[in-house]
Amino acid sequence: HVYGAVTRFEKGYPAWHFYGYEFDKIDPETGNPIFKDLDNNGELNETDKTDLGSGIPRFNYGLTLTAGWKNFDLIVFGSGAAQTKTFALLDRPDYPTNKLRYYTDDRWTPENTNGSKPRAGANNYAQYLMSSASVLDGSFFKIKQIQLGYTLPESLMSKIKISSLRIYASLDDFFTFTKYPGLDPEITNTGSSVGVDKGAYPTAKKAVIGVNISF
Repeated sequence: HVYGAVTRFEKGYPAWHFYGYEFDKIDPETGNPIFKDLDNNGELNETDKTDLGSGIPRFNYGLTLTAGWKNFDLIVFGSGAAQTKTFALLDRPDYPTNKLRYYTDDRWTPENTNGSKPRAGANNYAQYLMSSASVLDGSFFKIKQIQLGYTLPESLMSKIKISSLRIYASLDDFFTFTKYPGLDPEITNTGSSVGVDKGAYPTAKKAVIGVNISF
């Protein structure tokens, strides 16, 4: 067996599947997280860790649409992943800028004893972050590009000795559809970190204007 911080490589499971404690609930009296005692020995230890899913999608898919009218053309390209999990390691103390409201919304307080997140300073909080509580639905669909172009008439181009000239405007990575609360559901980590979100800078949205010229 080969181990990563929250991943494991072993026979019978997807490569580098997630591995850790299985979160049960928040103790309404203390606000501390409670985990499932899988070996029934009354304490939390290494033998309570279990398979928590995989960052390898069951399905990867894409969609390309093209249309044209007179000298105009339109290209829409999208891609996505379905039935995949993401291990969100975004509340790490060594990455203080990665804090998200996800970790504090509906936090347990004396006035909110049914909160779904642990209290501030909760016991076993490190184990909570390394448990199934951080394994989230990573499915997404992105419209990677919407490009509208216009090709100038050949009769006009022949006068200036140009074979063709196309002007276009494009929106790249502008639209993402996902339930994942992190910075970007499109995780590109490989190897032992596949599907693990460490807070890498998200894919930037881009507005592009360009010209294609053929002589």
